[in-house]
Amino acid sequence: MGGHEKVMIDYFDGFEHYDDRDILYHWTNNGGLKTLQQLEEMNSEDRNKLLAWVKTKPYYKIIKVKGKMYILSHAGYDTEKPIEEHTWDNFMRGRDFYQKKLSGDYISIFGHTPTPLLWKEEGYKRNCAIWIDRKNKDKICIDSACYFGGSLSALRLDDGKAFYVHNPTGRYSVQSDIETVLDII
Repeated sequence: MGGHEKVMIDYFDGFEHYDDRDILYHWTNNGGLKTLQQLEEMNSEDRNKLLAWVKTKPYYKIIKVKGKMYILSHAGYDTEKPIEEHTWDNFMRGRDFYQKKLSGDYISIFGHTPTPLLWKEEGYKRNCAIWIDRKNKDKICIDSACYFGGSLSALRLDDGKAFYVHNPTGRYSVQSDIETVLDII
């Protein structure tokens, strides 16, 4: 489950978990307005079934592929406490963890922070390629800024191959000679 799904659920539940109603404004101005309109047009039985299904989705998932352990989440998580102690907020909004070494033996695969922001810190401009933490070798960001004119990316964990579908607005490009992401990790 990602941040948009969480806000969608909270909207229909009456925002029990938020003190700040500005999150609805943020959601609707970042692609959620069409979703909100379509959900409000649905009959209540179908909408409630859909919302109930979304509520069952986890905030993170741990998987093992070819002997490596991965934690998949929308955003990152606080590296200073055990995974079991995290709240939805850690997995939905975290951004500062990518500079730290993760605890445990996981490789974190996350989104939420567009990769051009991470590449920019390393001196690359307008790069929407999948970002790899080359220092700690424990994080991979796959949010390649499609909404902002980058690409939609996918990472096949079986062999580490990256795939991109470019956004036709073309604000960013994939500037990477990396074909197999996991070779670096």
